[in-house]
Amino acid sequence: MCRILQAVVILLLLVGSAPAEEARQSIPGTTVSVVPLQGYLPAGNGLTALLNRRTGGGVVVMSFPPQAFDELAKDDDVARLSKVLSQGAITLDDAEITTLGGHDALLMHGQQRIEGVDYRKWIALLRADRTILLNVQVPESRAPDDATVMAMLNSVEIGPEPTIDERVAQLPFKLTEKGSFRPVMVLAGTTLLMTIGDKDVVPAMEQPILVLTFSPTPVPDTISQKSFALRGLSAQKSLKVGKLISESEGKALGPNVVEVVAEAEDLKSGADVNLIEWVHYFSKAICSFRGLRGARRGTMSWARCAPSMTGSS
Repeated sequence: MCRILQAVVILLLLVGSAPAEEARQSIPGTTVSVVPLQGYLPAGNGLTALLNRRTGGGVVVMSFPPQAFDELAKDDDVARLSKVLSQGAITLDDAEITTLGGHDALLMHGQQRIEGVDYRKWIALLRADRTILLNVQVPESRAPDDATVMAMLNSVEIGPEPTIDERVAQLPFKLTEKGSFRPVMVLAGTTLLMTIGDKDVVPAMEQPILVLTFSPTPVPDTISQKSFALRGLSAQKSLKVGKLISESEGKALGPNVVEVVAEAEDLKSGADVNLIEWVHYFSKAICSFRGLRGARRGTMSWARCAPSMTGSS
């Protein structure tokens, strides 16, 4: 789950009055709704989140397989939970099994420092026909009292799960070819996980994995496209990136495309991994493809299997 959460890092840059029932708001791209704090609106850009742009707070919703709840909620060991959720980046104060909106839930309180800003966090994992994660993130200086946030979390309603095809259709990019890959999961409305093989979960890296992510933020003018791609590769906390095999850009790959190939080790399973990243830069967005494959399964023609994708121009 750590890899999944990190594939979709969303910096939700909450204060408000008690929610009113008539203000119920659906989370875009999900069947989850809450009665939010005042000032919360859909985040846009395909994100499964509500944001308060004035205060810099927000709530993001993610969906996981049903078994994820029992895997995480087996105890209230905050050290274990912090490692599983964030490789220790989130400091958890407590965790308890409770009920939210009529659903069994694991509720956690904590803090996280992001780009120099301290955030207070409420993380709720709910059992439904799948596992739902709600991550509330509030700048510490603007944080409301716990009762106010709990009123919002207790208002949660969860509708039937959409099909994977329905979720793929809502992504902010369009797949024009999947090659040998099949979609497995959509995260936060912006990230698609794909694999080749029968398993949906591949903890030992026994199947190829392809992660496609859309970011509505262009590369800063202060950094080159190649440097940006290398920075993204080294930011993978679930992997220990080793030898850089190759890096290339230019006409051979298409305009505004960078390719980086490296050897890595999966920190959870210890498996050797072949890692490749393509980053396609648009004028107003970035689309990245990150492919993983266990080395013991041999090499792979990523170019042949990689899907083509259309994003913002």
